Amino acid sequence: MKVLVAFDLEGTIINEEFLGELAEVIGKKEEVYKITRDGQEGKIDWLTGLKKRIDLLRGMDKETVEKLSSKYTIASGVKELFEMLHNSGYKTAIITAGFKIMAEKVASELKADYVIANEFLFENEKLEDVIVPVNCNKDIHLKELIAKSNAEYTIAMSDGIVDLPMLDAADCGMLIRDHSFKGFKKILQALSSGPISQRGTVI
Repeated sequence: MKVLVAFDLEGTIINEEFLGELAEVIGKKEEVYKITRDGQEGKIDWLTGLKKRIDLLRGMDKETVEKLSSKYTIASGVKELFEMLHNSGYKTAIITAGFKIMAEKVASELKADYVIANEFLFENEKLEDVIVPVNCNKDIHLKELIAKSNAEYTIAMSDGIVDLPMLDAADCGMLIRDHSFKGFKKILQALSSGPISQRGTVI
C-alpha cells in the first residue's frame, strides 16, 4: 500500500517559530508575537497577520535571514519517526505556511520527499516581500500531493487547529499534543494490518 505522511513544520517538526526568531534579532519579537496571538484569537485573518509581520521585518539582510534559517531544533522523536517511515517505504511531505529557506533545510536533513512552503523575496540583498502559495489551504496542497504520489492512504499531522482542514483531508488526521509520538507509532503498527480511518485523533 502506498502511504503518504504529511507534516506541518513549526511546532510539529521543529520547535521554533521562524518569524519570531528573525524579529528577535531586530528587537521586534514582542510585536511579531502580538500579531501572531491576534491571529490565533481571530482578531485578524492569517494573511493580514503575515503581511503585518513581514512589514516589521522588511529590510533585514539576506545573509542574516539565511544564517538564522539554519538555527532550528528538530523536536524530540522526529528523526526516529522519519527513519521509521522511510524504512516502511512511506513517502513524507512537509506542508508549511513557513518559508522555504528553512523548510528545505529541514526536509533535506529528514530526507522528506516533498516540501511545500512560502518564499521570501529579496531586493538588493534585503527582505522585501513574500510569495504565499500556502495559507489556510494546506488541504488543497495535500490533495495535490496525494494525486502526485498516487497515495492510497494518507496521514497528516499538525500542532495547530488552523490545520484542521488538512487533517480532515487525510485518511488519518492527528493533532499533536505529545511529541513522544506514541500515538503515532500505534497508528503505524495498526497500518500493518491494513487501512484504518481515524480522523481528529489527538496524540
